[in-house]
Amino acid sequence: MLLHDQDAQLLFQSQTPKELRTIPVLSQGLEALEQANAELGMALSQKEMEYLIENFEALKRDPTDAELMMFAQANSEHCRHKVFNADWIIDGIKQEHTLFDMIKHTYKSFPEGILSAYKDNAAVMTGGTGKWFMPDSEKKSYSFFEDNIHSMMKVETHNHPTAISPFPGAATGSGGEIRDEAATGRGATPKAGLTGFVVSHLQIPDFTQSWEKSIGRPDRIASSMEIMMEGPIGGASFNNEFGRPNILGFFEHLKTRINFMKTTPGDITNQ
Repeated sequence: MLLHDQDAQLLFQSQTPKELRTIPVLSQGLEALEQANAELGMALSQKEMEYLIENFEALKRDPTDAELMMFAQANSEHCRHKVFNADWIIDGIKQEHTLFDMIKHTYKSFPEGILSAYKDNAAVMTGGTGKWFMPDSEKKSYSFFEDNIHSMMKVETHNHPTAISPFPGAATGSGGEIRDEAATGRGATPKAGLTGFVVSHLQIPDFTQSWEKSIGRPDRIASSMEIMMEGPIGGASFNNEFGRPNILGFFEHLKTRINFMKTTPGDITNQ
């Protein structure tokens, strides 16, 4: 049997489901949750664990491992955009708008021609009238139907997955766009896609430039060169193989050093 046939057989293997396990936070507190966090790879922050303990103590019961895993996914940065929604505090003064508020400001200032934004799985812009070539149930044949045809746009950020594993990380980013396009309103038809990459200096082997400096990176993160060798192919492959042609892309690279001076506890000033 060929190796790829053996790999395919894995798709049809059945596994015995594991039993639910409760995490003893009521009796062991933070220590039990920290251990579960490490064992299950949930990447919960200290504040998130404190939040969970507070709420399960209020419920007077221990959480299951499934509940904790669901929380870890639904409350992740990828799903919740906690950085974009975080407060901005500059020199001790809380700013009026978050990053997400600033992103939405353009739409609030110029809403003309936008049917839906920041409400559904993708944004919809006013289009024009056109004709659909569709089956006519009464005539039992295909006919043209005139209708309003609007334009939909979707952006999927897949920074961390692409940094961990460039090809599948970028590929599933394109897949997420296609998924959300089909789930917008009563459903939309994917037409075309693009992929873009913004990375650090490439440091091409045997072609390193004098201005390219290495400051190191975690072992689990792919290099900029690896991302640019594999990521664009992954993103384009998912698009093209699904039937949504990848017609455009962009690439930028930048690395810079910024010196910060700490003035008072909690305040950082850019120098």
